[in-house]
Amino acid sequence: MIRWTRLTRRTLHSAAPILFLAAAMLPIAAAQPAATQPAKQPTKKTTKPASPAAPGKAEPPNGPLVEWADELFHLDSIGLTMHMPVGARTQQIQIAEQSTVQILPPDSSWIINLRTPVTSNASSTALEALEQTIALIQGQVGVVDPLQKQVLSTQAKVLDRTDQLQIPDLPVAARAYILVPRSSGDSPVVKGYTFFKTTPTQYVLFELLAPEASFPRARTVYETTIATVKFADQSAVLAARGSAVKSGIGFFQRLTPADYTAALGKAETWQRLYLPANSGAPADATEFGYRGLKFWQGKRGEINPDTPRSRWKDDENRDGILAQLTVRLLQEGNIIDSVARYFMTADRAEEAWSVRMIQKDKTGKEMGRWTETAVRSGNDVNVLVQEPGKKPTPIVPYIQGEGYISQVDAYLLPSLLINAAVKDSLDGDFAFYTYTSASETIAIRTDTVARDTQAGGVWTISTRFRDEAKPQRSIFNDRGDFTRTELPDGRRWEPIELATLKRLWQDKGLPTNK
Repeated sequence: MIRWTRLTRRTLHSAAPILFLAAAMLPIAAAQPAATQPAKQPTKKTTKPASPAAPGKAEPPNGPLVEWADELFHLDSIGLTMHMPVGARTQQIQIAEQSTVQILPPDSSWIINLRTPVTSNASSTALEALEQTIALIQGQVGVVDPLQKQVLSTQAKVLDRTDQLQIPDLPVAARAYILVPRSSGDSPVVKGYTFFKTTPTQYVLFELLAPEASFPRARTVYETTIATVKFADQSAVLAARGSAVKSGIGFFQRLTPADYTAALGKAETWQRLYLPANSGAPADATEFGYRGLKFWQGKRGEINPDTPRSRWKDDENRDGILAQLTVRLLQEGNIIDSVARYFMTADRAEEAWSVRMIQKDKTGKEMGRWTETAVRSGNDVNVLVQEPGKKPTPIVPYIQGEGYISQVDAYLLPSLLINAAVKDSLDGDFAFYTYTSASETIAIRTDTVARDTQAGGVWTISTRFRDEAKPQRSIFNDRGDFTRTELPDGRRWEPIELATLKRLWQDKGLPTNK
């Protein structure tokens, strides 16, 4: 969950806890458990802000830097990618038929809305769109003529305006900042508008909303974020991702109930996370954690084991597939335990999940606990994150287009892919969108299935959890049995019997008690 991720990044300075929190993007096999990539501390990229004192230009002046999260934001429908400020989250809001992606900082001191309006007037310009918006804002807090065509007076004040904004590699834009009073008597709000026209009929609008006191810093973040935007040719976007996403959609469409039953397995499977020693002996390896995963067919109410069946509501009695992930990780002497349960209906149209995490010190004393709950129906996803001492945080992530898979699907995916590879010689690239707790967004993952005939016919699945990430490599034998996953940092996940795992950890003096 992203809140824990931020705390880990800034306080504990280690990425181990987010290993299992980015649950949807981590592949684990069922009967042949695949391994996941341990999350790294985010790469912190910085960009100097576009100069507010240089109209028509976007040059990097001296000033505060903006720290970037390591995962790019994608909006494939318009071929957009951009960096996101560290800690910011995105969510989707729907107003009438207009869908808006909303970017929010941890302290809620500003809002950036990303909108994609279309026009039937191919000759219209970004400047005209800006002028119409300014007139609308001025009219809302002013006096207009009887014909509603001209603003006679207004309380809105244009703070800055750039009619021809030049940002390298981007279409010419138009931008303005407007100070608008509020009828409630609260301090005025500054509204910023930056319009791009990317095709004859497609506008892209970045809207900033910030209280007057927060505006200087918000402006820096706003302009610097926009300066990282890239618009790919939409045909190139379709060529790069569309084929893999289409293959992923087709793969799930071909699956049968029997395929799911085969992938579920019958028992809980366990894996250890470790760094191999030069000697190759397990006793000399460095242990980082372990996890268990099991699947079963059951009821939705089972994601909340504390609620007795006698108190279940109608929805909680729905049939489906469930997954449970139990994790223990070691971090700087502390113990981090998590239990996550996921549910999906048989038609894959609905899902729900619950994640509970507890951090303890080496004496076993509890230091804090975090929870994440979520429900999805169709394309509507609602997530609720609870941190110690804070109000629950609602998240409404944005699902764009086809190719979304549930959390249960994501955990079953390695088994589903390998079973199809062994049975039908499946190979190639398969891309999917799924919810990622670590970024509170719907993120893309790509799985490449291949057979290495020179290595005794072994199968591999190379998984890339975002476009910029290094892939992890999961290896299966010619029968499809999982043998290990090699992570970019040298660590490995390997299957292990629970009794053997306990003995190994006890011999090393590591905590195995709950």
